[in-house]
Amino acid sequence: METLLSVCMIVKDEQDVLERCLKSIQTLADEIIIVDTGSTDSTKEIALKYTPHVYNFKWVNDFSAARNESLRYATGKWVLVLDADEYINTEDIEQYRWFLQETEIKRDQIYSISVVSYYGESLQKSSITEAPIPRLFPNNQGIAYYRPIHEQLTNINGDVLSADSAPFTVFHTGYLKGTLDSKNKSERNRQIFSALKEKSGFTPYDHFTIGNEHAVQGDLKKAIYSYERALAKATETNPWRWHCAFDLVNLYAKQDRLVDALEVTHRIFASHQHYPEFHCLLGVIYEYAGLQSQSKSNYLDAYQQAEKLSQSQSTFWLVNPEYGSTVPLTKLVHFARMENNFEEIVFYSMKLLQGNPYDQASLISLLQILIGSESLDAIIRLMDRLYAERKQSDYYMLFRVTLHLGHRELAAWYCNKIVDKKNLLLFDELKLALLEHDRERYCDLNSRIPIPIEKNELVKLSFIASLVFDDTSLSSVERLHPAQISYFNILNHLLEDTVSDEFIEEHASEIFDLLSELIILQLFDLFDQLLPKLQHSIMINMLAGYFYKNGQTELAIEYFNLLADHEALNHNNQVNFAMLYFKNKMNKEGTDWLLRAIEAAPKNRVLYGLLFDYCEDKDIRHSYKQKYVALSSQFSKIPVIQHL
Repeated sequence: METLLSVCMIVKDEQDVLERCLKSIQTLADEIIIVDTGSTDSTKEIALKYTPHVYNFKWVNDFSAARNESLRYATGKWVLVLDADEYINTEDIEQYRWFLQETEIKRDQIYSISVVSYYGESLQKSSITEAPIPRLFPNNQGIAYYRPIHEQLTNINGDVLSADSAPFTVFHTGYLKGTLDSKNKSERNRQIFSALKEKSGFTPYDHFTIGNEHAVQGDLKKAIYSYERALAKATETNPWRWHCAFDLVNLYAKQDRLVDALEVTHRIFASHQHYPEFHCLLGVIYEYAGLQSQSKSNYLDAYQQAEKLSQSQSTFWLVNPEYGSTVPLTKLVHFARMENNFEEIVFYSMKLLQGNPYDQASLISLLQILIGSESLDAIIRLMDRLYAERKQSDYYMLFRVTLHLGHRELAAWYCNKIVDKKNLLLFDELKLALLEHDRERYCDLNSRIPIPIEKNELVKLSFIASLVFDDTSLSSVERLHPAQISYFNILNHLLEDTVSDEFIEEHASEIFDLLSELIILQLFDLFDQLLPKLQHSIMINMLAGYFYKNGQTELAIEYFNLLADHEALNHNNQVNFAMLYFKNKMNKEGTDWLLRAIEAAPKNRVLYGLLFDYCEDKDIRHSYKQKYVALSSQFSKIPVIQHL
């Protein structure tokens, strides 16, 4: 039997996180290769519980050397490289394996996976970034790593390889403060850089990689300093110069140094305006300034320049193809959502999916609109064009997305297209049975639920099923993990004759989550039974925003008007209400609501940008321009703002 996937890892003293990683990939990988570079804790013992392929390797201050050692032992058709502080969502494994089975191996073709990294004090108090990183590639093709730190993948000739996207997502916790401190990663990397300096002195590229290291640690001032040193010594022949300038502009923008960001953008990229990066960076800068229409125009230019250039040459970018495709298109979808512009949401989501059919967020955005406006047959025909190869992995993704959106006919259609149903997730089968009101099927599946129930989503689904099928045994507290009992009690309390305002305020998130699930499952009778007990402005605002976001405009307007009558619209919905007025050319009424939103959030730059776009009263524009310029010392020096 063919070994489909080898997961290759290098580890040292990872006893706190390794088991989480290995447990998540044990049914994804056909073999797990672990190279240990000197652990003194129980790392190797943990590793041996999951794989016999554990090898020792003396650490030589060179990540590429260690990674290449792990590749030596891989026998799989594909190689996936992971770190011990990473893990995957096990619910996606079947989709990942289908991708590997159905994707043709091509020479020098590698794939980026999406790495979601958590930064901050703890997982609960973290910020999140997502970046594509080349980690997946065919085995036995001469592909290897080079450079001792910030290593890159090269082909058999030593050329650095560019990557396409694969539908893999990995979660990474290595940048959390506790991990950084306990692993002393900064000191380890400092030693590698020191060795490089002693060997040959720092090159401009080394200053760039040191800047990357500071950026990862969150020390933006030091990162900027290193990037500035690298860029000052770089020549036009250095290919990384574009990357360095691009990163520097983004950090300037984050530090509100918008004038410096514009200067570098024009100095480095203006001579290459036929590439998307120049326009994309302007979009970033003006988005930080809150000028939505200017930012939107620049992002559109970035996408259009990339489209135009791709007609005449294969490489249409300087830094990354994402800056001519995914980045501007995602931003354009965001702006279209804010403007309640369904046509643009559909158009740009389609473009994103044509570039990456596995972009589930874009697929959800597209189908949310189409389900409300197109027939079943029309949607299926469109999906057939988007997913022309009709892979099982495509059907599986379409099934899960349409199920998530609560479309019974589409979910059943794509479920029937899946040949091997034994790998369907139990939760998905339960939800489909509930969506189809198939009591017999649901009860049969319910008997297979592992006890105790540990996940909120399954507790919620069981609670809803007990109401739909009028069977309290489907949601028995005895089946729950102790940690889930408090959540169950919150749901159960909603069945009381009255629900206090204090209870709604304390548990608004859980209550809204239940109500939105009832909407998705089209259980409107249950929704209508619960809602009269939940007439609190917090809940009505949450539902109003939900309807607005999901394109249910008539319902959104009904809720907005109800809240407006009671002077209870929250800040976000004041903006949403204003955008609906602007969409219908009622600019005066929209401006009135926007001014209320600015009064509630006077430092929100985006609101001023919207005011400049839509307000027709010159006196109001002049007055609020002064307030806007006062928000940042940078604004008065930016030509676009001077001419507002």
